Amino acid sequence: MKVVRESLIEGARRAHGIVVIIDVFRAFTVTPLIFHLGARKAVFVDEPEQALSFKSRDPDVVLAGEVNEQLIPGFDLGNSPSEVLYKRDELFAGKTVVQRTTAGVIGVLGAVSNAEEVILGSYVMAKAVSRYLMSRNPLPEVVTLVAMGRRGMTRSPEMKDVPTTWPTF
Repeated sequence: MKVVRESLIEGARRAHGIVVIIDVFRAFTVTPLIFHLGARKAVFVDEPEQALSFKSRDPDVVLAGEVNEQLIPGFDLGNSPSEVLYKRDELFAGKTVVQRTTAGVIGVLGAVSNAEEVILGSYVMAKAVSRYLMSRNPLPEVVTLVAMGRRGMTRSPEMKDVPTTWPTF
């Protein structure tokens, strides 16, 4: 398995093989939490208007997200794991959640056209993602890790001085 390291929205668009889009703190901590709290489905959109359109067709849809860290008017909640936990399962049980975020969700949407598969990566998902990848038989030929940084546009401190490729396993 060759592991390639990419970053930001442009890196997500270049990513290939099995792609792990990494939004470590918020977006991809929110997504597994909504499923833990009973959500039936998550849908990712790149524009707030798309999410609001879902809601206009089905008032039971839950809208979660942000634009540049700001709550979107008309959304049910932002992009905060603590806010999700505060809402609890009453909001999510059996529902479809439409999620829009500036970095993580946009990264996923940018990667889907070239990726064999896209996986959500975060601190809370790290062990599960690594177990999943290592359990594949055969192992994937290429895994591309894409760190989304700040707003998908600038590298964050943890992204500095890390090699762009790692040894093949």
